[in-house]
Amino acid sequence: MNPYFDYVVTIDDVENPKPNPDPLLKVCSLARVDVKDALFLGDTAFDIECASKAHVDFGLAMWGAHEKCVELCDIHFEHPSDVINY
Repeated sequence: MNPYFDYVVTIDDVENPKPNPDPLLKVCSLARVDVKDALFLGDTAFDIECASKAHVDFGLAMWGAHEKCVELCDIHFEHPSDVINY
């Protein structure tokens, strides 16, 4: 049991890891969240590709993102608290 997250999916839980959409689709399934209602927050090009393949909206975590990722997505969060106001 993780004290911070209700659901955790690791590389050991899926056949195909990121950038394949399997991890994201699995966590959506576990949480019973439709992909159209989900937002994947990440900081790498692999995260962006995973979200795109899963048809999930993606938000870039600017506090950990590589500069090359900025132009690959439209939603950017400067600080974790910005996600709450999205």
